[in-house]
Amino acid sequence: TQSTWGLVFWHRSHSNTPYSVKRMKLSSLLFGAFALFAAQNVSAGKDDNPYPKEEHTAAEAALISKWMVNEVGKGTLNTINTGKNFEGYPFSSITIFTPECGKTEGDLILFLSDLSHNVENIKKDNKKVSIAVSHFKQEPNPLYHYRVTLMGDMELVPESERAAVRECYFTRYQEAKWWETKDFKWYRFVIKGAHWIGGFGGQHYIGWIDEDTYRHPNPPNPP
Repeated sequence: TQSTWGLVFWHRSHSNTPYSVKRMKLSSLLFGAFALFAAQNVSAGKDDNPYPKEEHTAAEAALISKWMVNEVGKGTLNTINTGKNFEGYPFSSITIFTPECGKTEGDLILFLSDLSHNVENIKKDNKKVSIAVSHFKQEPNPLYHYRVTLMGDMELVPESERAAVRECYFTRYQEAKWWETKDFKWYRFVIKGAHWIGGFGGQHYIGWIDEDTYRHPNPPNPP
């Protein structure tokens, strides 16, 4: 490529330059090339976003967040540790989820094992949790990309509703049917709000999204 031949030409034209100087110049050149590559790929992975413009309001961020959460389907579930070890500290683990079928308000369905330490924390009257979700793709720096922390309450799904959420969840995660033992139970994450980071700088919304805005975003100019 032109970049490769440029580096070869540079090396040959500086063959008589002291090694330490050549190394410093080459490092600067490579760093500049990487910075250019990063700048050209800041929005990589956002092309499939149905809301391609920068978000500037909480309502616009809520629209993108719901799309991202649904597309990714996985995140980090965070609870407050209630055990003797590190009591009161945050505890996190990876989990998968799906939005409730036929609903668009932002609540999520999870299928969790009683053996999970997060579930142990939830059972001890500590239902306030958060779920961190990121939409990272092939980028040089994940800080350029969307991420959201969902705040909410974790509740057991009532028995009368389990058949519907079971069908919804297993449609997306068919392998999860093998987990149907007495240790696994259906949970609903009830959204209470969120904190959104769209990327660096003033081109994106960074801040809180209240529950009503997240559930019913109605931006005047959708992104």
